[in-house]
Amino acid sequence: MNKTDLKNIFFEVVQHSAQVNPAFMSWSESAISEAMDLYQFEFLKSERGEIATFICFQKNSELLEILALGTRIQFQRCGYSERLLRQLVLKYSDALIKLSLEVHAENNKAIALYQKCGFKTVRIRKKYYSDGQDALVMDYSYGS
Repeated sequence: MNKTDLKNIFFEVVQHSAQVNPAFMSWSESAISEAMDLYQFEFLKSERGEIATFICFQKNSELLEILALGTRIQFQRCGYSERLLRQLVLKYSDALIKLSLEVHAENNKAIALYQKCGFKTVRIRKKYYSDGQDALVMDYSYGS
């Protein structure tokens, strides 16, 4: 998988997200380009070999912060995001690295997914998003 393909998929997901609520995943094209160089990515391919979902994150020895989780529209509701998220948790479980993310307080589908995978809300950032809504800060709870 080359960076250009992944960048195009990231942009595709952001454009689709903007139709639901632009604040859910507000990444500009230039921010996506920068992310390709600054952050790490994991992805899952479909049975046909296409990237179905990806996670963009930054990691140090103590914290892995998920910056974006996106699934292409044709692969939504098929379990790809859950599988990828669980794989990421498993990959870093031996090191007990703290996993954290922020999610729009009204992004109920994403919140349900994160909760299903063991993430718990640890704090709220008031009026964090461009639409004036709160962000939930969620951390992974080992042993869930």
